[in-house]
Amino acid sequence: MEDQASSAAAPAAPAAPVEAPAAENPAPAQQQGARQPRKPKQPKQPKQKKPQQPKGGNKKGGKAAASQRADLTFSVPKNTDFPSWFDQIIDFAGILERRYPCKGAPVFMPYGFALHHRIMSFFEERFEIQGIDRAQFPTLIPESMLNQEGNFIAGFSPEVFWVTHGGKNALPERLALRPTSETAMYSTFAMWVRSYQALPIKVFQTCQVFRCEGKETRPLIRAREIYWNEAHMCHATPEANIEGIRQYWETYDHVFNQRLCIHGQKLRRPVWDRFPGAEYTDVLDTIMPCGRVLQIASSHNFGTGFSTAFDIKFLDNQQQMARPYLNCAGVSSRVLAGVLAVHGDDKGLVLPPELARYQVVIVPIPVNKKQEKELQQAGELESFKERFTAYYRDVQRQLMEAGIRVHLDDRAGTPGPKYYHWEMKGVPVRLEIGKRDFDEQKVVLARRDTGEKMFGVEAATLLDSLRALFVAIADNLRARSLEGHNARIATCYSVEEVRAAMAVGGFARVPFCTLDRDGAACDEALRTETKIQTVGETDRSGAEVRGFPVVEEAAPEGRMCVGCMARLAMYERLRTEGKADLGEAPVLKPAVCWAYLARAY
Repeated sequence: MEDQASSAAAPAAPAAPVEAPAAENPAPAQQQGARQPRKPKQPKQPKQKKPQQPKGGNKKGGKAAASQRADLTFSVPKNTDFPSWFDQIIDFAGILERRYPCKGAPVFMPYGFALHHRIMSFFEERFEIQGIDRAQFPTLIPESMLNQEGNFIAGFSPEVFWVTHGGKNALPERLALRPTSETAMYSTFAMWVRSYQALPIKVFQTCQVFRCEGKETRPLIRAREIYWNEAHMCHATPEANIEGIRQYWETYDHVFNQRLCIHGQKLRRPVWDRFPGAEYTDVLDTIMPCGRVLQIASSHNFGTGFSTAFDIKFLDNQQQMARPYLNCAGVSSRVLAGVLAVHGDDKGLVLPPELARYQVVIVPIPVNKKQEKELQQAGELESFKERFTAYYRDVQRQLMEAGIRVHLDDRAGTPGPKYYHWEMKGVPVRLEIGKRDFDEQKVVLARRDTGEKMFGVEAATLLDSLRALFVAIADNLRARSLEGHNARIATCYSVEEVRAAMAVGGFARVPFCTLDRDGAACDEALRTETKIQTVGETDRSGAEVRGFPVVEEAAPEGRMCVGCMARLAMYERLRTEGKADLGEAPVLKPAVCWAYLARAY
């Protein structure tokens, strides 16, 4: 149901590594090199900026994964070197373990899976409120059943994984690892549906699907084992089917905007590039920092195509046999990729409070040497330590009892490295408690999204302060996401303007000549004539037609189709290159609608 997967100036040098708290899954410390004799002082030379990674980084999965190291700080410029930033934060923050020896099938680490699981639970909770029931269908699909999909499965056929043996014995029929679940579900619906009284059927499942992805895999974005949530409905009428799709998007809009604080462009995919078997496909594309767009949600109206293929029929209320109408929708681990990418910064992750594994991290600040000496001379050091520990543990208890997800980092060591560590992990609020705070029964709160600190927060009103702060953080992330999204939509009236927009990144909104299949020729020409290659990318790619506005926009008046301009430019280029058999030159057509173009994963 969902498509599967860069850029600019050299990154600034990262901050020097500092001693930090032991990681959640510590690996043996790496041996340090021998100390070298001091060299004579030389005249200072201008420093040359070079692309650097955080020391000890693990770009492709080295002997010691970065997520298992905590003696590092993270500093990679996200907006100018996003491919490197994304790969490294996946390791540093403990999102995935990528060294598992199966391409496109990484291991979700506990911290990363906690985030993915919460995202899926957001959708599950809303679906259940809407009366969409949880179910679970088999992973294995007999080949004969898969073939019932006919032309619908054609797009997935080259990507199917096949099980051919049980132990040493060949199976009588090959079994597919589900590339998508229509076959398993709709063959079952055919057994359930006999009368209109059995309708509607509204189910969802959170599971994995498998596709032998031929392109280069990317963590969370393009995989062979895909973690996702899919919902399917079976209705008696086309109107009810469309209403079911509206329900999906009501849930998606709520989760993306209110809980994950990210924005995207909702589009109807072109007829030449929609899901096989769908009457129409709607998607949500979000803009990644590198300028490419990532599809993070989709829905499909199947009409009666699949019910015909699987011979689903029922006796309607007029005692006539009829075919039901089917739809589906899906989201995957791409949602997590989008959230991490959109909200993160050069220091690491920035997580919305509703999503974060830990909403608050408590960092007690030990007394300094002067304070320790004074307490010792007064014979109160041990008593103070006991009372101080009891105070911050009581704060932790109160937060936990109030339902706030909190982590106490009271390990030995100075607080600075702990600050860096939890900033990289994206914890929304850091709660600091030092001696003065203890004496005054107060705390200090620090926001991850802005770095601002709130001093002198009364312990008695801490819960109210935190809840208000969570709302403020979410509002800020939501506003930043919307502002960033809108800033990267450019209206373009020529091929040159589209190419320039692709260099900046985001969407190019262009006048287009058709909504029908003949638009495929314009799409192909645009992909060819707008190709660019940015820093960090291994290939050149151009703008493709991602879709048309779901909410209709006023047609561009007096404008010619930019896709036709691309066709004409390609024709002239090929003619100049001596290409034969070009036929007649394309004709520029007037625009009848707006199309949204982008470079996609």
